[in-house]
Amino acid sequence: VQSPERVKKVLKDLTKTINVEKGELQESAEKARVLQNKVALLQKVKNKLTKRIATLREYGKIMKTIKELQRDIKDGRKVVGENKENVKSTNITVDHMKRQISQYQTKLFELQEQFDEKRQAANKLLNEAMKKKMESMHIGAQEKAKIEHNTMVYKTRKHELELAKKTHAQKLQHW
Repeated sequence: VQSPERVKKVLKDLTKTINVEKGELQESAEKARVLQNKVALLQKVKNKLTKRIATLREYGKIMKTIKELQRDIKDGRKVVGENKENVKSTNITVDHMKRQISQYQTKLFELQEQFDEKRQAANKLLNEAMKKKMESMHIGAQEKAKIEHNTMVYKTRKHELELAKKTHAQKLQHW
């Protein structure tokens, strides 16, 4: 059997040990909470870093795209410069063609006027020729009618003369 003092001492030592271990446990729990907070903070930092890395990658892609666009702009400016020269050359050609068209239109107008004058003169000559033809046809018809009339008169006179000759020949035979 143990003495009550010894039990008290053992209990006191155990209480002390429990208190120490309890303190250590609380300290460990506190350290665990601090570590959990640190882990949570590290996780947040990791998430932010991951997002920033993704952003940096996007930024890199954007920068690459910007460089390509700058190259395209440079090439585009070069093409625009060439096109300006082509446009300038084309404008010169267009102006030259406009002058030629104007000259051709003036010449065409002059030729049209000359044609109209000649056509009117030709129409006048044609009308005069048609009038003369009609007059000639009329005169020809009159002459034909005279010839037919004269032919009839001739035939009639010839017939009368033949009758007169026959009558005269008969009268001569009776004498």
